[in-house]
Amino acid sequence: MSNKLIYKHIYLDGGAQTFLSVLLLVQLFFVNGFYLLAGLVLLGIIVYHLQQPLKPASFTIIFIYHLIQVMSGVWLSNYVEKDVNFRSDHMATATWFSYIGLVFMFTPIIYYQNKIPNISLSALRKQAENLSINKTFNTYIIAFFVTNALGGLAFLVAGLSQVIFSFVNIKWFFFLLFGFQVVLKKKMIKQFVFFVLLEFLMGFFSYFSDFKTVILFTAFLAIVFLSKIYLKQVIIACITLIFLFYLAVMWTSIKGEYRVFLNKGSKSQTVQVAKEDALNKLIDLSNNQKEGTFKN
Repeated sequence: MSNKLIYKHIYLDGGAQTFLSVLLLVQLFFVNGFYLLAGLVLLGIIVYHLQQPLKPASFTIIFIYHLIQVMSGVWLSNYVEKDVNFRSDHMATATWFSYIGLVFMFTPIIYYQNKIPNISLSALRKQAENLSINKTFNTYIIAFFVTNALGGLAFLVAGLSQVIFSFVNIKWFFFLLFGFQVVLKKKMIKQFVFFVLLEFLMGFFSYFSDFKTVILFTAFLAIVFLSKIYLKQVIIACITLIFLFYLAVMWTSIKGEYRVFLNKGSKSQTVQVAKEDALNKLIDLSNNQKEGTFKN
């Protein structure tokens, strides 16, 4: 089997390029448009050169995470329809220097990322055949139940919280290993989707809002196998990002009151209510959320 990689960089078809170009130009019509445009241009340039098909997406996820932190101030300014400096006279300067800082931070990473040998999809599939997807799935299931049980005990055992949480993270190794085999072998897709949704929903019952973790690991998997981008995929991605942004805004506005409910006002980082009660409270807070929370 050939180990030659067809695409050295992620390929965008004509429709995707046109749509993204129009989307970029539209940013100029928003408040603080230049800051939005600069951030999205930086996103496109860095991700195009940083992420290569079938190579690890760790640094790509890290870059996107940092960029979101920088751009969140701009998005907030747009939401309240004010200049980017409305919270501080130096916010504009800080935003530009943050963009520049990301360039300096990830340029050497791009350089060394390019030195990682290319590998073909067929070679990855050949390696995946050396592993049993059923055994990996069963191991993940065991880790799922064991780590969820340990998570509930983490703050009940003084001095062992960090050790327990470090052990809990092992579950995500098996999640990724199972996910890679699902994609490469095209088997047990329904089981994988089910547990992605289950991990997402279960994350809301955690004091630390662990629902974000499964999103990050699923994104990691998706980006690794991204080689061609078509217009349909871009539209789906935009709809997904809008949903996630709405979810993030909603969660930010209710998490304080929700966490107080979870720990019954004890100021401890524990969950002291039943999952059914937590779910009902979460739904109630979401339904009562009023527009304009961030303007107050």
